[in-house]
Amino acid sequence: MSALKSTLLLFILTIVFFNDKVLAQDNSAARLPVITLEQDFNGVDVTSGSYVTRSPFNLANPAASKLGISTYFSGRSFGFSLNTYFRDETYTSYGFDPSIRELTVVFEGRSYFFKCTGVGACVDLNYLKDGSSLVRLSMRPAFSSTGEDRYRFTYRDGTLVNFFDPTYTALQYCPDDDGCNAAIYHAYGYASNIKYPSGEMLTFDPLITKGYDTDGVYRAFSNIQSNLGYTLNFATEVPTNYVIPTKAGVFWQRQILAEDKDIKITLKQNNIDVSWVQGKRTFETIPNFGLSLKTFEQIDSIGRVSKWEFQGKFSSGCFPPNIDIRQSVITRETSPGGIVTEIKYHDAVNRMFHLWQVKSVKRGNNTWNYTYDSSVNPQVTVTDAYGGKRITLPSIGYNPLSTANGGCTAAIPGKPTRYTDELNRVTNVKLDTNSNEIAEITYPSGHGYIYQRDARSNITATYEKPSNGTSSVIIYKANYTSNCANALVCNQVNWTEDAKGNRTNYTYFESHGGIKTKTMPSNNDGVYRRDFYFYEGLNTGNGTVYRMIRQESCGLIATQLTATTCPVNADTKVQSTIYWKKTFLPESVTLTDGLGNSPLTTIYSYNDLGLIVNTNGPRNDINDVSYRTYDAVGRLIFEISPLPGGECQNTGQACRVRKMVKHYYNKDDQEVRTEIGSGNAINGSDFLWSSALKMTYDNSGKLIKTEELVP
Repeated sequence: MSALKSTLLLFILTIVFFNDKVLAQDNSAARLPVITLEQDFNGVDVTSGSYVTRSPFNLANPAASKLGISTYFSGRSFGFSLNTYFRDETYTSYGFDPSIRELTVVFEGRSYFFKCTGVGACVDLNYLKDGSSLVRLSMRPAFSSTGEDRYRFTYRDGTLVNFFDPTYTALQYCPDDDGCNAAIYHAYGYASNIKYPSGEMLTFDPLITKGYDTDGVYRAFSNIQSNLGYTLNFATEVPTNYVIPTKAGVFWQRQILAEDKDIKITLKQNNIDVSWVQGKRTFETIPNFGLSLKTFEQIDSIGRVSKWEFQGKFSSGCFPPNIDIRQSVITRETSPGGIVTEIKYHDAVNRMFHLWQVKSVKRGNNTWNYTYDSSVNPQVTVTDAYGGKRITLPSIGYNPLSTANGGCTAAIPGKPTRYTDELNRVTNVKLDTNSNEIAEITYPSGHGYIYQRDARSNITATYEKPSNGTSSVIIYKANYTSNCANALVCNQVNWTEDAKGNRTNYTYFESHGGIKTKTMPSNNDGVYRRDFYFYEGLNTGNGTVYRMIRQESCGLIATQLTATTCPVNADTKVQSTIYWKKTFLPESVTLTDGLGNSPLTTIYSYNDLGLIVNTNGPRNDINDVSYRTYDAVGRLIFEISPLPGGECQNTGQACRVRKMVKHYYNKDDQEVRTEIGSGNAINGSDFLWSSALKMTYDNSGKLIKTEELVP
């Protein structure tokens, strides 16, 4: 089976062990839930039939940590990965308590549903229960134009999100019993700050400034600031007479709908530009229903261009404000390297998901066709460029806040529950009724796994199912705190056991959730291996960040298990870390024994993006500094070794003593040539290659040939 044809199967097998968010999907413009996508390798979500894609340009880098950002298309609208907000579109029958608000919180590409009554903790309505929560801190009085609705969201790992007071839209008074809003308004509120367990904080500017940008364009500006020393600057083109809103957070609410024609995002360190991307949108008007995307073009700091072309469509016969019927679908995508993807859609809308589903995807000489069998609700069949067929049967979820106003419901495409490959081999998946996560998987051979979870979806047991039909065998057990009083620690495992009953215990710091101790099972001599972890609290000027600065490893007997540090002796191993600036990147790492003897120190230097430019160590008796160079967008160019220990033996020519590797890329970031050689200069300027690999790709971006070359 080819690599392309096996990709989906590999993906499905992978999700058994990982709960990765494949792509953050933003359906805000549609007033439908944000969902986690199960994405096929050519960009089609095989559970809903949407075409989804991510921009190849992003501003993610190691130094800025959580401030990294990428742009994506969700199958309905463009958004960016830090889009964090809530929307209040409560629909109740006439006469309900106006203090009852039903909210959707969007965080890291997922929707979370809550029902709030008055001030205090809100009720969790999510079909995926993961321990996340929402609290209403203050309440705007019913039918009042004053006062504020303040909310705080806590993610399952203890991350805190505070929101600006929302922007309210008044609704007409509605006396009937179908789809009314008792408080006569709906609202959007954007994140004002996000605080992660480590203390890292992102702060969203409340207000806008305006003026001429460095390229001479008049723009409105707002920032997301990290307390690690980095800033993302958002700039959107406005007329010179643009009136700055006085309400906090309004600029960020513009980003929810992504309707700015021009948006430039720049990553800065200490007000110095590090890298940037700029997007330009054009729109068309759908009569009576407003704007629809027509084109979106994005350029990065080295001049590469990505382009998407769209067609505006209606998603259903349901009318606002219950379901937004506007939808723009991608019909053509052109990569920076010129790879063209053409997407066609079926003529009829899927009324369950309110989406136009992909009919075919053509990329280069390859075409994939998609059909949907509504009789099995909604089975997806993919016919690939080789004639092979793959069939996926997804689960179906529903937005718990939706009403049947006008016959419309908001279904959520779920996870694959059955997968049939090109050879008609079937993989079956059962989903947990509480969490909607995988509860059981059975492979074509009959071999499989069963998963047990607690009320917050943490895996507490894993059983292996033999293919011969004999009883399942437990291979993993875990324990979590039942009462989630502190989200920083309650979803971190207290202990794990393997198939033989060997138990590893963990403890954590209550203040930031960092691991405190890890105690492995005892060996035959009754000695337990334990690791101790120690942290520093760094005052950044905008909160304290916690960084692990010391790790001790030692063997302890049972009577020593109450110790809070390792013994000070030669058997203890110690790792000490000093960090670069305010970041979580190590500047130096020193290894010693418990007495401080025989230290081995490795020192790292970085560029502004937080990419390693040289490494010195761990030996101190020779020059063992190695170097790396990068291009303007952070792609690795040269890898340069330390000087070898011996002297140059060549007498007839200049010595070239450092080993070097040089990398070349096309505009799509694919490596097209790798050269191996030598030189003296630490920036590679005198590099001479002695052998090389040349990679050739077809017009769909698939690697088709690798050649070995010599000068």
